[in-house]
This record gives sequence, C-alpha cells and structure tokens, in this order.
Amino acid sequence: MLALVLVILPPLSCKKFLEQTDTSNVAADALFKKPEDAIQLINALYNTFDPSPYDVMKFSIYYINNYLTLDQLNYGGGNAWNSYQFSPTDGAFEGLWNQFYKGISSANAALPIIAKMKDENILDQSLADRLNGETYFLRGLFYYYLASTFGGVPLELQTVTDNGLHPRNTQDEVFASVEADMAKAAGLLPGKADIDDGRATKGAALGFLGAAQMWLKKYTEAIATFNQIPIGN
Repeated sequence: MLALVLVILPPLSCKKFLEQTDTSNVAADALFKKPEDAIQLINALYNTFDPSPYDVMKFSIYYINNYLTLDQLNYGGGNAWNSYQFSPTDGAFEGLWNQFYKGISSANAALPIIAKMKDENILDQSLADRLNGETYFLRGLFYYYLASTFGGVPLELQTVTDNGLHPRNTQDEVFASVEADMAKAAGLLPGKADIDDGRATKGAALGFLGAAQMWLKKYTEAIATFNQIPIGN
C-alpha cells in the first residue's frame, strides 16, 4: 500500500489546479471589445423592469395607473389607494423611484460607451444607431412614468459625480426631456418588422413622443406625431 501511495503522489503534486479569475473588479479597458458586449449592455437596461425586488410592472406601473384613476378596486384590497390614504413609503412608489433612477443612471453611462465603441469601429453605424435609440427611448420612458406619477423630479441626463441630492425640476421640464429623448429615439430606431420582438421601435418612440407633447399641451404637434406612427406599430 505504501508503495502504491508513493507511486500516485508525484503526479498529483505536479498537477496544475484551476485558477479562478476575479470578475467583480474587471478593468474598464477589458470590457466592450465586441458588438455583443454593447448589445448585452443595452439588454441590461430592459432589466430595469425585472419584477424583483419591487415587482415594478405589477405594483408600480399597474397600481399607479389603475388605482389612482379609480379604475380598479381589487376586490376591496385597494381601498387605501382609492381613498388616497396610502403611505408615501408604499412599495409601489419606492419601487418606481428606485428602479427607474437605477435605469436612468445605467442609460447615462451607456451612451458614452456606445459612442466610444463606434469611434473605435467596434460598432457599425447601423447597430450604434439602434442601441443609442433604445437607450434614449428607455431613459425617456423611465422619466415619463416618474413625471406622470410624482410631477417634477430631479432631471439627470449625465453620470452623476456628486452626492446626487439635486433639487426637483418642474414637471414640464421633465416632459420636455422626455420629448427630446423620444424624438432622438424615433430618428434612430427601426420599425417593428426590422427588430426583435420586445425591443423599442420607431412606432413606440413616436407614441411616447406624442404622449409627452400632450402633457406639455402641444396638441397640434402631438396630432402630427401620432399620425406618423406606422400602421401595425
């Protein structure tokens, strides 16, 4: 037995074990070296709507759109909402605010990354335009729901480098920013037939552009915008 162990040990002692790599602190210059990296970057913006931890689609957007307009009684469970006795710390408000500002921060960080990848010829013009269009659309969408829910909110259009405790902009200023982002998105995004299902389209951007113009009481412009939405989009 001893002889057998001695025979086995030398190969084991020389064997090279798996070397693990710390991917939590990857240097910036090691990232975004291929088009797929940019696509995944923008895919992550859509994940702002992920149900955890706040169930944004159900409790934040659904509750606020339906309960505050008295369209939904929830079989008696929504009485606090329908009588305006809900708390400002309600999870629907917290979820909407926290998740969408995370999305806004990510969108602000994504725009210069896409520009740099385009300058380095990693992205061609068509893909860069589409990804920029999706980014402007999503940032505009986040602000659309924030402004329609809270009124004026702090308007951040670039990466925040201070403590972020900025005063609220007016509701009109926020919707003017939504209008600008959706106009950019509409000029960059393809139509529904030319993009994967679930992604932002030119028609979707025009729809929210017209809606923002309605909030700003630009009714003539809104009608013209809505009339540009392609049939079937």
